[in-house]
Amino acid sequence: MNETVKTAEEKRISANTVKSVAMKLYPFVALFIIVVLFSVWSGGRLLAARNLKTILTEAFRMILGASALAFVISQGAIDLSYGSAIGLCAAIGAISAKAFGPPAVFVTLLVGAVIGLVNGFVHAKLHVNAFITTLSMSFMLGGLLDTILGGGSASVPYSMLNWDSTWLRLITLIVVVAIGYIVFEYGKLGKRCRAVGSNETAARQSGINIANVKMTAYMITGVMAGFLAFFSLIRTGTSTSGTGDGFEMDCMLSLFLGGMPITGGTSAKFRAAIIGGLTMTVLTNGMNVVSLDVLVQQFVRGVIFLAAVALTFNRKTVAFIK
Repeated sequence: MNETVKTAEEKRISANTVKSVAMKLYPFVALFIIVVLFSVWSGGRLLAARNLKTILTEAFRMILGASALAFVISQGAIDLSYGSAIGLCAAIGAISAKAFGPPAVFVTLLVGAVIGLVNGFVHAKLHVNAFITTLSMSFMLGGLLDTILGGGSASVPYSMLNWDSTWLRLITLIVVVAIGYIVFEYGKLGKRCRAVGSNETAARQSGINIANVKMTAYMITGVMAGFLAFFSLIRTGTSTSGTGDGFEMDCMLSLFLGGMPITGGTSAKFRAAIIGGLTMTVLTNGMNVVSLDVLVQQFVRGVIFLAAVALTFNRKTVAFIK
């Protein structure tokens, strides 16, 4: 009897070990498969020098966006207003740039911080579900954006385009990711975000100020929205009602492709933002290079989203989106 129980326990431990190893490896395997697939499919165009520059530009945006969102997702929460926040920050930034020039970055950061603060306050202090809070905010920001732009666009001074530099993006990416990694993996904030995602009640009983942790996480995504809005302006020179559209979904898919569980918790790792952001960038770029129809691309994203969530979803977690 004891031997039977022992054998069953050994099999369970072995199965859990295999699953754990598979979960750690699948983001890297997925990236490798996608790179090889589209390299062959595109006849080598994917890794051509000219296209690699495009991949770097998009990876900058995707990795930074996913890095900030990781603090929210690790709590088992969500931010559906991310893309709309970038759009509004870009619109206000473009208008202010006509008067201030490059210092308009401080305006975009301020607007983003306010959006994040409101999201965090409504969710953490008023105890409104994260899905409802950020979805409502997305609608409100979209309305403000259309009102400000009047259905048109806003341009920045031509001189600001001189700030668009591959080296600036690369240095910024390295610095921001390094800081994000340290804060998420070793800092109090990162540990507390994962604790909230694992068990909010236990985190509260251990002395963690849940409201402050949630508000801080949303302010991080808000500030990053302002940051990315500025880089969008110096790259494209304009802000339109379509700026930032769908960005939140791409960032979430990046994190899930990188192995971040949608339920958050202790298994949330910052590397998911880096590996997943790069994977998502290569996937999107590859589909464009081989000229896949837009509807087909949406279908592929949907299938990958379901597969990634199914692989990372912790079924023992009661709350899906807090």
